[in-house]
Amino acid sequence: MEFFNNRFIEGAGIRWGIHRKDTGKLIGTCGFNSWNQKMKNAGIGYELSSKHWGYGYATQALHKIIDSAFSDQLPFGELYRVQAETIPKPPQDASFSWN
Repeated sequence: MEFFNNRFIEGAGIRWGIHRKDTGKLIGTCGFNSWNQKMKNAGIGYELSSKHWGYGYATQALHKIIDSAFSDQLPFGELYRVQAETIPKPPQDASFSWN
């Protein structure tokens, strides 16, 4: 948590928890792992409990934060580009990046 808080304070990244609406249970996180204000680009990623894969939770969360970033609702300034940061062999739930 301290790492993520410091990234936010420095204007270099921001993370959110992904919670199920019906239970409020934390099932993962998502956010901008890096945000380069000079180049106006950000790297995006998420982690999600494997038992929640395939239900659209990560897709829904990522759409929301991308929309927020491009509509200037985040404190880091203008954004031109978002890059997905994935692991070398993405799990089957990584299909969101190809839709």
